[in-house]
Amino acid sequence: MTTWRLLVRLVRYRPGLYLLNALLAVLAWTLFLAPALLTQQIFDRLSAPKAPDLSITNLLVLLMVVQTLRMFVNVVNLVVDSTFTETVTALLRRNLLAHSLN
Repeated sequence: MTTWRLLVRLVRYRPGLYLLNALLAVLAWTLFLAPALLTQQIFDRLSAPKAPDLSITNLLVLLMVVQTLRMFVNVVNLVVDSTFTETVTALLRRNLLAHSLN
C-alpha cells in the first residue's frame, strides 16, 4: 500500500472530522495574521489622525475581539485535532493488532 493510498483511506474513515480539522487550521492561521494588520491600521491612524475610517478606539476593540476569537479557535482546533489524531491512531492500532493475530 502506498503512502497516498493510506492517507486517503484514513481521511475517508472520518471525512467530516478531517474537514473540520482542516478548516479550523486554515482559520487559525488566517487569524494569526489579523492582529498584525490591525496594528498596522492603528499606527496608520496615529500618523494621520484625519483618516475617515475606523477610530483608534474602534480598532483597539476590534483587536481585542480578534485576539479573543483567535484564542477560542486555537483551543477548539486543539481539541478537534487531538480527537482526529487519536481516532486515526486507534484505527491503525486496531488494524495492526487484527493483522498480527491472523
